[in-house]
Amino acid sequence: MRLLPWLLVALLLASPVLSADVDEDVAVEEEEVEGPVTCEIEHAFGDGPFTKRGSLQLKSASSQFASLDQQLPESFGDQLYELAKADGLYRVRVRQASGANVLASVRACALYASGARDKLVVHVDSAGHVQSVNVVLPTQQCDVATMKKKQLQPKTSVVISRPSAGPEPFLEDYVKELERRQNPQRAAEENQSFLGKYWMYILPLVLYTLMSGGGQQAPAGGAAGGAAAAPARS
Repeated sequence: MRLLPWLLVALLLASPVLSADVDEDVAVEEEEVEGPVTCEIEHAFGDGPFTKRGSLQLKSASSQFASLDQQLPESFGDQLYELAKADGLYRVRVRQASGANVLASVRACALYASGARDKLVVHVDSAGHVQSVNVVLPTQQCDVATMKKKQLQPKTSVVISRPSAGPEPFLEDYVKELERRQNPQRAAEENQSFLGKYWMYILPLVLYTLMSGGGQQAPAGGAAGGAAAAPARS
Protein backbone atom coordinates (compact mmCIF):
# COMPACT_ATOMS: atom_id res chain seq x y z
CA MET A 1 0.00 0.00 0.00
CA ARG A 2 2.90 2.37 0.72
CA LEU A 3 4.22 1.86 -2.81
CA LEU A 4 1.05 3.30 -4.41
CA PRO A 5 2.01 7.05 -4.11
CA TRP A 6 5.47 6.39 -5.56
CA LEU A 7 4.00 4.43 -8.46
CA LEU A 8 1.64 7.33 -9.14
CA VAL A 9 4.57 9.76 -9.17
CA ALA A 10 6.45 7.58 -11.64
CA LEU A 11 3.43 7.36 -13.95
CA LEU A 12 2.89 11.13 -13.89
CA LEU A 13 6.54 11.86 -14.62
CA ALA A 14 6.48 9.49 -17.57
CA SER A 15 3.27 10.95 -19.02
CA PRO A 16 3.51 13.50 -21.87
CA VAL A 17 0.79 15.50 -20.18
CA LEU A 18 3.43 17.08 -17.95
CA SER A 19 4.95 18.96 -20.85
CA ALA A 20 4.71 22.63 -19.94
CA ASP A 21 5.52 23.94 -23.43
CA VAL A 22 2.50 26.00 -24.41
CA ASP A 23 2.32 27.93 -27.66
CA GLU A 24 0.69 31.32 -27.19
CA ASP A 25 -0.19 33.56 -30.09
CA VAL A 26 0.57 37.21 -29.41
CA ALA A 27 -1.64 39.56 -31.37
CA VAL A 28 0.10 42.75 -32.39
CA GLU A 29 -2.14 45.55 -33.45
CA GLU A 30 -0.73 48.04 -35.87
CA GLU A 31 -1.71 51.61 -35.28
CA GLU A 32 -3.08 53.23 -38.36
CA VAL A 33 -1.81 56.66 -39.21
CA GLU A 34 -4.75 58.65 -40.50
CA GLY A 35 -4.54 61.98 -42.25
CA PRO A 36 -7.14 64.60 -43.11
CA VAL A 37 -9.84 63.76 -45.65
CA THR A 38 -10.85 66.60 -48.00
CA CYS A 39 -13.95 66.75 -50.20
CA GLU A 40 -15.15 69.43 -52.59
CA ILE A 41 -18.66 70.83 -52.07
CA GLU A 42 -20.43 72.01 -55.23
CA HIS A 43 -23.89 73.47 -55.84
CA ALA A 44 -26.19 74.10 -58.76
CA PHE A 45 -29.31 76.21 -59.25
CA GLY A 46 -31.95 74.06 -60.92
CA ASP A 47 -30.60 72.39 -64.04
CA GLY A 48 -27.59 74.72 -64.20
CA PRO A 49 -24.00 73.53 -64.01
CA PHE A 50 -22.30 72.69 -60.75
CA THR A 51 -19.87 75.26 -59.40
CA LYS A 52 -17.66 75.23 -56.34
CA ARG A 53 -19.35 76.09 -53.07
CA GLY A 54 -16.49 75.25 -50.69
CA SER A 55 -14.23 72.56 -49.26
CA LEU A 56 -15.10 70.05 -46.53
CA GLN A 57 -12.23 68.69 -44.47
CA LEU A 58 -12.40 65.84 -41.96
CA LYS A 59 -9.56 65.87 -39.46
CA SER A 60 -9.12 62.13 -39.96
CA ALA A 61 -10.93 59.15 -41.42
CA SER A 62 -12.33 58.30 -37.96
CA SER A 63 -12.94 61.83 -36.70
CA GLN A 64 -16.36 63.19 -35.83
CA PHE A 65 -15.30 66.76 -36.55
CA ALA A 66 -15.16 68.57 -39.87
CA SER A 67 -14.62 72.10 -41.08
CA LEU A 68 -16.26 73.79 -44.06
CA ASP A 69 -14.53 76.52 -46.00
CA GLN A 70 -17.51 78.06 -47.79
CA GLN A 71 -17.03 80.29 -50.84
CA LEU A 72 -20.41 81.60 -51.97
CA PRO A 73 -20.57 84.10 -54.84
CA GLU A 74 -21.99 87.59 -54.35
CA SER A 75 -24.88 86.68 -56.65
CA PHE A 76 -25.90 83.73 -54.46
CA GLY A 77 -28.91 85.53 -52.93
CA ASP A 78 -30.24 86.74 -56.29
CA GLN A 79 -29.81 83.36 -57.94
CA LEU A 80 -31.51 81.58 -55.05
CA TYR A 81 -34.42 84.03 -55.08
CA GLU A 82 -35.03 83.57 -58.81
CA LEU A 83 -34.90 79.79 -58.39
CA ALA A 84 -37.27 79.96 -55.41
CA LYS A 85 -39.81 82.01 -57.39
CA ALA A 86 -39.70 79.31 -60.07
CA ASP A 87 -40.12 76.65 -57.34
CA GLY A 88 -36.97 74.89 -58.52
CA LEU A 89 -34.50 72.64 -56.75
CA TYR A 90 -31.22 73.71 -55.22
CA ARG A 91 -28.69 70.87 -55.61
CA VAL A 92 -25.59 70.01 -53.63
CA ARG A 93 -22.85 67.61 -54.71
CA VAL A 94 -19.94 66.19 -52.73
CA ARG A 95 -16.92 65.23 -54.81
CA GLN A 96 -14.30 62.87 -53.39
CA ALA A 97 -10.72 62.19 -54.42
CA SER A 98 -11.74 58.66 -55.39
CA GLY A 99 -14.10 60.08 -58.03
CA ALA A 100 -17.29 58.97 -56.26
CA ASN A 101 -19.89 61.74 -56.03
CA VAL A 102 -23.01 61.98 -53.87
CA LEU A 103 -25.96 64.31 -54.50
CA ALA A 104 -28.71 65.96 -52.48
CA SER A 105 -31.37 68.53 -53.31
CA VAL A 106 -33.92 70.73 -51.52
CA ARG A 107 -36.64 73.13 -52.61
CA ALA A 108 -35.09 76.51 -53.25
CA CYS A 109 -38.07 78.31 -51.70
CA ALA A 110 -37.56 76.40 -48.41
CA LEU A 111 -33.88 77.30 -48.36
CA TYR A 112 -34.67 80.93 -49.11
CA ALA A 113 -37.38 81.02 -46.41
CA SER A 114 -34.77 79.63 -43.97
CA GLY A 115 -32.49 82.57 -44.69
CA ALA A 116 -29.99 80.30 -46.51
CA ARG A 117 -29.20 78.59 -43.19
CA ASP A 118 -28.76 74.88 -43.67
CA LYS A 119 -27.08 71.85 -42.15
CA LEU A 120 -25.10 69.30 -44.16
CA VAL A 121 -25.36 65.80 -42.68
CA VAL A 122 -22.53 63.82 -44.23
CA HIS A 123 -22.77 60.04 -43.85
CA VAL A 124 -19.38 58.30 -43.99
CA ASP A 125 -18.20 54.72 -43.54
CA SER A 126 -15.47 53.45 -41.21
CA ALA A 127 -12.77 54.41 -43.75
CA GLY A 128 -13.96 58.01 -44.03
CA HIS A 129 -15.56 57.63 -47.47
CA VAL A 130 -18.71 59.69 -47.99
CA GLN A 131 -21.71 57.47 -48.67
CA SER A 132 -24.48 60.07 -48.81
CA VAL A 133 -25.34 63.65 -47.85
CA ASN A 134 -28.52 65.33 -46.63
CA VAL A 135 -29.41 69.01 -46.57
CA VAL A 136 -31.45 69.76 -43.43
CA LEU A 137 -33.37 73.06 -43.16
CA PRO A 138 -34.89 74.68 -40.06
CA THR A 139 -38.20 75.02 -41.90
CA GLN A 140 -39.88 73.47 -44.91
CA GLN A 141 -42.71 75.98 -45.04
CA CYS A 142 -42.62 78.37 -47.99
CA ASP A 143 -45.11 80.15 -50.20
CA VAL A 144 -43.80 80.94 -53.66
CA ALA A 145 -46.67 83.33 -54.46
CA THR A 146 -46.07 85.61 -51.45
CA MET A 147 -42.28 85.31 -51.24
CA LYS A 148 -40.46 88.62 -51.13
CA LYS A 149 -36.84 89.41 -51.69
CA LYS A 150 -34.77 89.88 -48.53
CA GLN A 151 -31.22 90.10 -47.32
CA LEU A 152 -29.73 86.66 -46.68
CA GLN A 153 -27.04 85.67 -44.20
CA PRO A 154 -25.93 82.21 -45.35
CA LYS A 155 -24.68 79.92 -42.63
CA THR A 156 -23.91 76.22 -42.95
CA SER A 157 -23.11 73.69 -40.23
CA VAL A 158 -21.72 70.22 -40.83
CA VAL A 159 -22.56 67.00 -38.99
CA ILE A 160 -20.59 63.79 -39.60
CA SER A 161 -22.69 60.66 -39.23
CA ARG A 162 -20.98 57.29 -38.83
CA PRO A 163 -22.49 53.80 -38.65
CA SER A 164 -22.99 52.60 -35.10
CA ALA A 165 -21.64 49.20 -34.13
CA GLY A 166 -24.47 46.82 -33.24
CA PRO A 167 -24.27 43.91 -30.78
CA GLU A 168 -21.90 41.19 -31.94
CA PRO A 169 -23.28 37.62 -32.02
CA PHE A 170 -21.65 35.06 -29.75
CA LEU A 171 -20.45 32.98 -32.68
CA GLU A 172 -16.94 32.32 -31.40
CA ASP A 173 -18.05 30.21 -28.43
CA TYR A 174 -20.54 28.34 -30.59
CA VAL A 175 -17.92 27.53 -33.23
CA LYS A 176 -15.48 26.28 -30.58
CA GLU A 177 -18.10 24.02 -29.04
CA LEU A 178 -19.05 22.68 -32.47
CA GLU A 179 -15.40 21.92 -33.27
CA ARG A 180 -14.99 20.08 -30.00
CA ARG A 181 -17.95 17.84 -30.75
CA GLN A 182 -16.77 17.11 -34.27
CA ASN A 183 -13.15 16.57 -33.26
CA PRO A 184 -12.86 14.64 -29.98
CA GLN A 185 -9.10 14.33 -30.41
CA ARG A 186 -8.72 18.11 -30.32
CA ALA A 187 -10.84 18.28 -27.16
CA ALA A 188 -8.56 15.68 -25.53
CA GLU A 189 -5.51 17.72 -26.52
CA GLU A 190 -7.05 20.81 -24.92
CA ASN A 191 -7.62 18.88 -21.70
CA GLN A 192 -4.02 17.69 -21.78
CA SER A 193 -2.81 21.25 -22.27
CA PHE A 194 -4.78 22.24 -19.17
CA LEU A 195 -3.11 19.52 -17.12
CA GLY A 196 0.23 20.47 -18.63
CA LYS A 197 -0.18 24.00 -17.30
CA TYR A 198 -1.34 23.16 -13.76
CA TRP A 199 0.15 19.75 -12.98
CA MET A 200 2.50 21.20 -10.37
CA TYR A 201 -0.58 22.31 -8.38
CA ILE A 202 -2.64 19.16 -8.93
CA LEU A 203 0.11 16.62 -8.13
CA PRO A 204 0.79 17.67 -4.49
CA LEU A 205 -2.94 17.54 -3.72
CA VAL A 206 -3.22 14.04 -5.16
CA LEU A 207 -0.16 12.81 -3.24
CA TYR A 208 -1.35 14.37 0.02
CA THR A 209 -4.77 12.74 -0.36
CA LEU A 210 -3.30 9.30 -1.08
CA MET A 211 -0.69 9.44 1.67
CA SER A 212 -3.04 10.72 4.33
CA GLY A 213 -5.80 8.25 3.53
CA GLY A 214 -3.84 5.13 2.60
CA GLY A 215 -0.70 5.40 4.73
CA GLN A 216 -2.17 3.75 7.86
CA GLN A 217 -2.44 -0.04 7.97
CA ALA A 218 -4.78 -2.03 10.13
CA PRO A 219 -3.01 -3.65 13.16
CA ALA A 220 -2.39 -7.40 13.17
CA GLY A 221 -5.16 -9.60 14.28
CA GLY A 222 -3.19 -11.01 17.29
CA ALA A 223 -2.37 -7.62 18.68
CA ALA A 224 -5.92 -6.48 18.40
CA GLY A 225 -7.33 -9.49 20.23
CA GLY A 226 -8.01 -9.60 23.97
CA ALA A 227 -6.46 -11.94 26.51
CA ALA A 228 -6.71 -15.63 25.76
CA ALA A 229 -9.61 -17.30 27.44
CA ALA A 230 -8.72 -19.45 30.41
CA PRO A 231 -9.03 -23.15 29.84
CA ALA A 232 -12.21 -24.62 31.15
CA ARG A 233 -11.95 -26.48 34.37
CA SER A 234 -13.08 -30.00 34.49
